[in-house]
Amino acid sequence: MKNSIVAIVLVIIILASFYGGFALSKYQENSNSGTNSTTGTNLNNHAFYITVIDDENNIVKIKQPVNRIVSLAPSCTEIAFSIGLGPRIVGDTIYDEFPPQAVNITKIGGVTNVSVEKVIELNPNLVLAYGGLSNPNTITQIEQAGIPVIIMNPSNLLDILHDVMILGYATNTTANATKVVNTIENFMTDLYNATSSIVNRSTVFYLGWYPDMYTAGEDTFINDMIVEAGGINIASAGYSWFIMNPETLVEENPQWILVSQNQYSMLQEFENNSAFQNITAVRLHHFIILDDYYIEEPGPQMFVGVEILFQTMYPNLANEIPKITLQELFPGNV
Repeated sequence: MKNSIVAIVLVIIILASFYGGFALSKYQENSNSGTNSTTGTNLNNHAFYITVIDDENNIVKIKQPVNRIVSLAPSCTEIAFSIGLGPRIVGDTIYDEFPPQAVNITKIGGVTNVSVEKVIELNPNLVLAYGGLSNPNTITQIEQAGIPVIIMNPSNLLDILHDVMILGYATNTTANATKVVNTIENFMTDLYNATSSIVNRSTVFYLGWYPDMYTAGEDTFINDMIVEAGGINIASAGYSWFIMNPETLVEENPQWILVSQNQYSMLQEFENNSAFQNITAVRLHHFIILDDYYIEEPGPQMFVGVEILFQTMYPNLANEIPKITLQELFPGNV
């Protein structure tokens, strides 16, 4: 299992050493210096900064405290809420629906059509962007306005944990971030113990679109979800996101078809395609439909999605591990 729990445990060790090195730092700067010649008063005003390196290898210098955050993508919002930053979020997108509190936050547009003017009007001291979707020109304009931007671009489950820790460090909420990561680590250890003895693993195909069957290959968080849940992703021979050949799909004959709620409407057309009638998943109506935030928005809640996959594919093993809940990952928010 390439992306196994061993790798997830290793990332915790890597992150711990990462904090002690050059990549992240805390320091003070003197915004004014000198002494008032009349009163003798020291005029040094110390501004406290934290510097991080984001997923695009940008060095981001963030003045503390961070008390006004704008999120440019639902996944960024979810990570922020998981470590207790919900009350500090003053702007998010029209697509932010989880946790429920995100719905009532001031909207700054969609993910790809953010209103830079509205972002600036909200006077944030930190903006969170998703590298996979956020418009680079939007990010540049925000940075030119003097607002620091952390870009999150997780491609797998390890990257999600990394982003949780980075944001925790950047906002001085490392304790909260560590608690979330520890909860996930404990769950993944229990899950690995339950799945390691499975001999006949279930085969899964993620249907991301139809009729062009866009799917997730190696080095994607959806591939990781399938593997960590004890399954075999029939698209793992491909890299990243690609279109699956219909003949290959029939030949691989997956036992389960995985889709997001957002793509549920495609299932009937897919299921009615005569070329797919003998696929085991179609014949047995083995469809796993997950809410979008469990599978399309890379945040801590994806690990609940992993558990749902595991329970669905292996109901006889479901009682062998303690459940991981949204209440644990988003205390006070769900």
